[in-house]
Amino acid sequence: MAESNQDQEPSSNKPDYGLFVGILFGIVSVFFFVLQSNGVEVNWLISSVIYVICTLALVWTILAHALPGKGKKALWVVIPLVLLCVVLGFIGTAKQFYKDHSATTTQTPQNGEEKPHNPTGDAVPLKAPTQKANPPSPTQDHHSKRGQLNPPQYSSRHILSEKERSDFAASLRLQTEPKEIISINCPNNEEIDCAYAVQFIDLFRLSGFQVDGNTIHRIILGTPFYGAVLGSHVDKDLDPNTPVGIGQWVAITPTSVSVERALAEVGVGSTRVSGAQVPAGTLEVYFGPERQPKDENDALQRSIKEVQKYDEAMKQYRASKSIKQQ
Repeated sequence: MAESNQDQEPSSNKPDYGLFVGILFGIVSVFFFVLQSNGVEVNWLISSVIYVICTLALVWTILAHALPGKGKKALWVVIPLVLLCVVLGFIGTAKQFYKDHSATTTQTPQNGEEKPHNPTGDAVPLKAPTQKANPPSPTQDHHSKRGQLNPPQYSSRHILSEKERSDFAASLRLQTEPKEIISINCPNNEEIDCAYAVQFIDLFRLSGFQVDGNTIHRIILGTPFYGAVLGSHVDKDLDPNTPVGIGQWVAITPTSVSVERALAEVGVGSTRVSGAQVPAGTLEVYFGPERQPKDENDALQRSIKEVQKYDEAMKQYRASKSIKQQ
């Protein structure tokens, strides 16, 4: 019996490499997932806790399953791995900490005035406009008549100034026709785009528009878009097998033109799309990832031309209608 006990005791110190490899792969998967996610969406404090837990679990599985009963010899394996985990964890946590806090500090432009705080409270690295809007001519206010746009040059996304907010709202108030419901959307998990979009909620509401839910909607599009996109309703989507270059007729509503005009007033170009998933009587305003400056400026110039074409067409329509009435 004594010999049997002696044979069983050493068996408790035999390595269980199968269990060790399984646990190790689990730890490594979580560790490197968090490391890759830093700078994207994992909070720095949560990241640091996960790194500590993974490191402790790694030490435990080495001592319990890979090198059981090895005592000091096991430390020569454990210590380097712990140091590696600490270094990688520190890099990942520091990277996320910088992302979470880099935009909370107030920057002072050269003119000595402080930038306004983000009204959402989110930490978003928004840039100040690089170029100012051209002031309207003393003899001609660009809000007095439709079709007389005087937008600024394109500038990167930023917190709208009081003048930009005023210009945007004043342009929307030009619409006298029935208004569609506005649904403001942004990409899921894109804080910069969503923080930029949230500024427009109150501006639409103050201009007499109803905003769906009085909030932004985070969505995932099957076909992603860059920049500002205006989505209108159609009864049926275009067949996906339709040859490239062939589209479908979509009604241009007064609301879509008003929003395109107002966005152009603050230097934002937009693209028009349509879909059956857009509810009837609703205009979806989607703020996707920002384009390169040249592409954004090209989109702005296209929007201005589209608005001017609509205004000219309406002018001709009213003139012909007036002649018929006479």
